[in-house]
Amino acid sequence: MSVPDLLPEGLGFRRLLSSSDTEWTLLAHDPESGDDVVVHTALVPPAAREAVPGMDHQARRLAALRHPGLELVHRLLRSGPRVQIVSEYLDAPSLRADLARALPSAVQRIALLRQIADALATAHRCGVVHGSLGPDTVRVHARRGAVLVDLGLHRLRPTIPAQRGTAPAPEGVDADLMAFGELVWWTMLRRTSADVPAADDPHPAAWPELPDEVTLGLWRAVDPDPRVRPTAAELVDLVASVRPAVWGGPVSGQSAGRRSRRTS
Repeated sequence: MSVPDLLPEGLGFRRLLSSSDTEWTLLAHDPESGDDVVVHTALVPPAAREAVPGMDHQARRLAALRHPGLELVHRLLRSGPRVQIVSEYLDAPSLRADLARALPSAVQRIALLRQIADALATAHRCGVVHGSLGPDTVRVHARRGAVLVDLGLHRLRPTIPAQRGTAPAPEGVDADLMAFGELVWWTMLRRTSADVPAADDPHPAAWPELPDEVTLGLWRAVDPDPRVRPTAAELVDLVASVRPAVWGGPVSGQSAGRRSRRTS
C-alpha cells in the first residue's frame, strides 16, 4: 500500500507526518475548502471496531461546539478494517516543543493549563475521553492557545478495550484527570511524579517553596485512587494560588520532611 493510497478520494497528498505498523498520519490538501487537513489512517483490530460508530457520533458533537481548545474533526470514514479520521491541520508546535524552545512565564503556563482543563471538561461533557493526554497531544496555537489533538484515537488500538455508546466510561475520565495531573507536574515543575524518589508511602514533600496544601494537591492529582483527585479546574486554581515567582525559577528538589498524598 503506497502512502497516497491512504488518502480519501479528492484529497491531495502533501507529506507523511508519522507512521507505524498499523497507523499513518498524513498532511493533505482539500481543494474544495482550500485548506490543508490531517488524515489519520488506522488498521483497526476486530475488538476495537465496535467503537467506530460511537466515535463518529462524538466527533460530530464536538465539531458542532467549535470549541477553540479542541481539534476540529471534519469526518470519519470506514472501509473494512481501515478507519480514516480527517481533521483540521494546526500549524502549531506541541506543548513539549513549545516549552523546550523557551520556557514561558508561570502566568503563561497556568493560562495554558486552564485552557486545557476547560477543553478537557468540554470533551467529557460530550462523552469523549481523550485517552492519551500529554505534552505531545496538546498544540500551542498563536491565536487559539492550547488545543487538544488526537482525541479518542486510543479506542482504535488493540491494547484498549472498545467502549460502547457515547458516555465516557468512568475509568476513562479518571485516567484523563490523572494524565492532566501529570501534565501539571511536567508543565510547572518540569518533571513527572515518577521522577521524585519515594521508597514507600507517605511520599516526600520535595518542594519547601510550595505551601503544604499545594504540595498535597499535586500528589493527590496523581494518586491511584480517583476519589481523592481534584478536578482539573480545581488543580489549576490551586497552582494559580502560588506566587508566580515560585514557579518561575528552578524548584530546589530538597526534601522537606515526609507527607502523605492523602493527608495534610
